[in-house]
Amino acid sequence: MLSGVYATDVNPVNLWDDVDSFNLSVSLYPNPSDGVAYLEIKSDDMETFNVKVLNLIGQEVSFNQVQANERFQLDLRNMPSGVYFVQIEKGDEKTTKRLIIK
Repeated sequence: MLSGVYATDVNPVNLWDDVDSFNLSVSLYPNPSDGVAYLEIKSDDMETFNVKVLNLIGQEVSFNQVQANERFQLDLRNMPSGVYFVQIEKGDEKTTKRLIIK
């Protein structure tokens, strides 16, 4: 009998690198990262965005509120190496960036 995680047990995230439902200038660097990356969201308004970091199976591993036009440090040094997705949301609008941790 097989044991473990089956495809029906997970909710995979959208694997598109840049899913953008609103027009923002977003920088995520360095990428790949050693676990510390910087996020900059450029906007004409001083808005606050919800930023979620998701692993490949869609589990949220980090959540922060980030102010536009400021550099924000994502500290993911406690996470294993791999591919993560950084979702930037405001209301019903979102954009997703891929981040690789080496």
